[in-house]
Amino acid sequence: MLKTNVGSLDRVLRIVVGLALIGWFFVDQGTGFWHWAKLIGVVPLLTGLVSSCPLYTVLGLSTCLKPCCKEERGAQRRPVLHSVVGLRSVQADLRRRARPKAPRPPISSRPAAGTGTCAAASCP
Repeated sequence: MLKTNVGSLDRVLRIVVGLALIGWFFVDQGTGFWHWAKLIGVVPLLTGLVSSCPLYTVLGLSTCLKPCCKEERGAQRRPVLHSVVGLRSVQADLRRRARPKAPRPPISSRPAAGTGTCAAASCP
């Protein structure tokens, strides 16, 4: 069975574009290559109807945001480079981990609430 990797907005756009191209093919009774090229609308129409895109599968992409899609993708994910978005999140995670964390002072050495260096009249 095909993995769901086409989200709802992507799916609607694919169906609309596919139907428009196929409709244009039947309305315009032209000849030549560009007339027959409109039949490429079958591809987005079919991928929209089945909610699965083979090219997305090869590239490791997904526009599906439903929890069931994330569970399906979880086992199939590539280790590091599974998509551009995934690569960015991995890079951000590595940057976050690389920053040294300053040690927090013990609770006993922190100032008590309301006894900071701010005078009560000047604080909002």
